[in-house]
Amino acid sequence: MKKHVNYYETLAEAVMRLDKTVVLYDGEPYFVLCITDHKGDGIFRMYLDPLNVMYSQQEAVPYEWHDEPGSLRGDKMDKFLEKFPDCGIIRKMMNSPLFNRFQPFPLGMFNTPHGVHYLERTPARSTYQGLKERMVASTELRLDKVKEAGMGRVSLVSPEFRSTILGLYPSFDECLTNLNDPDVTNTAVAFDREFVLHRGPMGIMFIGYKRDVVGFLPNSDRSLVTLGREFGHLREVVLALNIFDNVTVK
Repeated sequence: MKKHVNYYETLAEAVMRLDKTVVLYDGEPYFVLCITDHKGDGIFRMYLDPLNVMYSQQEAVPYEWHDEPGSLRGDKMDKFLEKFPDCGIIRKMMNSPLFNRFQPFPLGMFNTPHGVHYLERTPARSTYQGLKERMVASTELRLDKVKEAGMGRVSLVSPEFRSTILGLYPSFDECLTNLNDPDVTNTAVAFDREFVLHRGPMGIMFIGYKRDVVGFLPNSDRSLVTLGREFGHLREVVLALNIFDNVTVK
């Protein structure tokens, strides 16, 4: 891509690629509310809402003004930020290196209050450079039914999705303790971007890697994990977690 001061050549292209998508700024995920060119210095401004706050879903933020010039939208946003400085929304110059040229970021395990999904980017090409919901394939991870992948089923503007992007997961021990508790109704929880624990029949613990259940914990603790024969090639990957005392292949 030809180098431009705003990464994109025109405001229209920047809006087409990034508006209403999730991007990273300084390693933190944000939802792009709008992009404006109203300061007279040739540098676009991006207004970003943090996923763990999403103020724009709670209050009337003036980022949608389709019947007015973009410059007025920027002016209105600036006045809003002056009035509500603690709302969490930030304004950043689009030429900031902290956007890291809007490079894609990893996905993976997505913990919800009701279960776990494995998130992957769809292979289809898109005009967007930031992430849209329809660009994410979600597979619900369960032991008791055929896994089905769908797109656009996961809200990208949530604290849980922020945790996925940042790789923030409960520890293995936390997951194991909770799944061993009969009062906990959730039967699966991810402890890593690519690994999940499942509570199966008779309290047997199973381990999943990405979309597959690949083994089980015979003693329901760290002492041993046994992988299925067809997943023996994952032994080194599981060992690299530095969690289990022994990793065997059935």
